[in-house]
Amino acid sequence: DLTGGVSLAAGAGNVLFLNGLNTGAASTLVNSGTLQIGDNLADSSSINTSLAHTAGPTVLAGTIASPAMTFGVTTLFDDTTLNATGSVNFNNTLSGQRALTISTAGATTFGDVVGGGGNALTTLSVNSDAGIAINGGAITTSGAQTYSDNATFDGATTLTSGTGGISFGGSLTGPVAT
Repeated sequence: DLTGGVSLAAGAGNVLFLNGLNTGAASTLVNSGTLQIGDNLADSSSINTSLAHTAGPTVLAGTIASPAMTFGVTTLFDDTTLNATGSVNFNNTLSGQRALTISTAGATTFGDVVGGGGNALTTLSVNSDAGIAINGGAITTSGAQTYSDNATFDGATTLTSGTGGISFGGSLTGPVAT
């Protein structure tokens, strides 16, 4: 646990917090190398300020809480739960043969392919009170996909679930092929 914040400069390389990361003050994570938070589903992280890491790849595992989250290229190392009061944004690809659960009062945005390249997520569950934007064209899981709130698609979108089905708890807006 860090009672202060964490500052990773743009020139910093790979930084791994294998047992999670807990900060007590504002943190800046702009390193261009890989940022890994957690390495198993039992890890618990709490980041005092919004968690944003888009300069380099991000690797996630365990339960992570932060007011808002924004990621670039992201890989799940183990099952991951993201809890936020604001938005959760994936601006680039999201992969990893693990489960992802997102719970936020804000919006969730998938800006690129999820589970592509033979790295389908096992399951995806999104509870996002302000809505879900699926803008990457495809989401692939080997198990169930659950979207508990309204979802929008910005273009032709393919949702693929190996088993477990795909369910929506709200309205769907935009073109979609399932």
